[in-house]
Amino acid sequence: LAVKGVPKKFVYQAVHMIFSSTFDAPWAEGEERVCKLTFIGKHLDKPALREGFMSCMATEENFQKRVAQLRFKLGDRVECRVGPDEWAPGTVTEHFWRDHRWPANVPSKPYQVLLDAKGEGHIFAPLDEDHVIRAYQGAGPNAAGPAVCTPAAAAEPQAAEGGAAAGGAAAECNAS
Repeated sequence: LAVKGVPKKFVYQAVHMIFSSTFDAPWAEGEERVCKLTFIGKHLDKPALREGFMSCMATEENFQKRVAQLRFKLGDRVECRVGPDEWAPGTVTEHFWRDHRWPANVPSKPYQVLLDAKGEGHIFAPLDEDHVIRAYQGAGPNAAGPAVCTPAAAAEPQAAEGGAAAGGAAAECNAS
């Protein structure tokens, strides 16, 4: 399978309930990046299998369907949890953000947010949930919750230094 933004082929094999998957050899220069699945069985619902597979393709239409499921739009004012009982205001700048330096198995995050505080830069929220990111409510601490923002380098140890995006420091809200 050709995974968007990943230079290696994704190989998936399964027999009944036993399966394995891995990123394999890189695509050769000039090689057509294709996705191909072969199903072997009796009474397979070919249209349903095709529809399910096509819904996973990295098309603009599928991307817009994913964006439509998010609570916040680009430019929305939000607050992100940056400590056990601390929220930082900012503005949503990107949907499904992913640092290009992360390993292939680290998925995109629903939101990248530019914080209001000078020098704070960008952070990202890995979940579209109120205990991580919420609509802007004004300044001031709130009740402690289960999520804390940490530097992206600590949250994603495989990420390159700082996990910075667009020149700002990146952070991830993780369950604590």
